Amino acid sequence: MALTRVSTTANNTGATPANSITGTSITPSTDDLLVCLAASTGYLDAHLGHASCSWNGNAMTQKFHNHQTGSNVHRTISGWSLIVPSGATAGAVLTLTATTSNIAIALIRYTGHNATTPIGDTDSTFQDGGTGTEPSLTLTTATGDEVLDALAFYAEFGETLTIGADQTELSQVLVNSFLRAAFSVQPADAASEVMSWTRSATRAYVYGSLVVQAAAAGGSIVPILNSQRQFAGA
Repeated sequence: MALTRVSTTANNTGATPANSITGTSITPSTDDLLVCLAASTGYLDAHLGHASCSWNGNAMTQKFHNHQTGSNVHRTISGWSLIVPSGATAGAVLTLTATTSNIAIALIRYTGHNATTPIGDTDSTFQDGGTGTEPSLTLTTATGDEVLDALAFYAEFGETLTIGADQTELSQVLVNSFLRAAFSVQPADAASEVMSWTRSATRAYVYGSLVVQAAAAGGSIVPILNSQRQFAGA
């Protein structure tokens, strides 16, 4: 199959933003795979969790979740998936439930995935500020798979991120003065793939990644909607 990607962006920076994506472009077909990636920031322990994620009222399954705390500013990332049930409708809503309004989310739609085990290897890590360890994860893959990642980075003074080799950026945005969120994808052509970013300064981050498995070894995945995102201001 030829790799096909269509991107759509939605922004929300209002005073009371919703942690959701709405639009007819999200509408998939039955048995498609949806993957949601999320990055957020907030103050104190109440903002550590991404409690749930759902599409069109159907609960998605959490595949990774991690957080980093420091100076009362907390960063959280998570990844979710759903095999679309029958009855997909136009204008369906993706909703992430979290106790913070400072959120970036990406929605990716796939066909050609493994129907039994669509998500393979997953991993996550975090790093407090003041150290030189860059965001990096190595995941087990097979040729034809794709690897997705989500990064929440402390960027109080406009710090930036540089994407790793062979990765394609889905989105990177400064959500507010405390969070730079980034999502990317990398096709797999070996038994393992490294996902990474390089920081312009040794600030704190939390980082997660997952593998979308192709239907058969050596096959290919078709990401139909590869970046649908919502950004919420403070």
